[in-house]
Amino acid sequence: MTTSLSDAGLQFADTSVQRSAASAQINNVSASVAANALSFGWVGGPLQFRNATLTSGVPVISNIGALSLTVPSGATLGTVSALSSRLVEVVYYNGGSPVLGVINLAGGLQLDETNLVSPTTISGTANSASVFYSAAAVSANSPYIVLGFIDITAAVAGTWATAPSLVQGVGGQALTSLSSFGYGQTWQNVTASRSASTVFTNTSGKAIQVVITSVGATTNISFTFLINGSVIQSSAVQSAGSGIVHVGSTVPHGSTYSLQISIGALSSWWELR
Repeated sequence: MTTSLSDAGLQFADTSVQRSAASAQINNVSASVAANALSFGWVGGPLQFRNATLTSGVPVISNIGALSLTVPSGATLGTVSALSSRLVEVVYYNGGSPVLGVINLAGGLQLDETNLVSPTTISGTANSASVFYSAAAVSANSPYIVLGFIDITAAVAGTWATAPSLVQGVGGQALTSLSSFGYGQTWQNVTASRSASTVFTNTSGKAIQVVITSVGATTNISFTFLINGSVIQSSAVQSAGSGIVHVGSTVPHGSTYSLQISIGALSSWWELR
């Protein structure tokens, strides 16, 4: 059942109180694996979606029944084998017939609920981190609500055999810092697992900071740092003795990053992640 707040009258007053109370609680969401497939669920309840007309600030209320979605075996959602991924569970308004959906946070898609989206129905070839997926067909330019997220690591991408390490619904303080830079992150020395001329992908679900250092044993050092294949920073030194250079930058989630060395050697590679 849906109704516009502009004509809901007393019904709006009652539902508004219900929504305010509900928003202080954590959403009841679920996620589990079986037969190499990943299943999401939501128990249902009242939600307020933004208006499908972007120039209107009048929300729309929808009282929704229980919903579910299954990511079939073989569908990677853009996850990477043996790396933790954050998958976000949403509900699409779909013209008043809500449908459950899932998005890989590493894809960099806008998830602040101010935009309209045109999802793709989930299938065994759902292999992109940059696509809004849905349990069933959803009308184009639909509002949506974020319900929660899971953290999950698949030994082999698309083979959903390991249960999520975290299942979290929106509510209270949950998700208020979903992607905030620095929240829940620490500086880590990843030198042993990094090398020049290798492309890495930030699948952490948040932006990370990279700082790379070379302490040259020769007189010349030249380093270049790239994000998504574009040169972000170059640093070089010419000296009578040994020199030091630093390169690095903030890497958005879902972006690739790499180091190119023209002269010199890698000394340390630190990441805030």
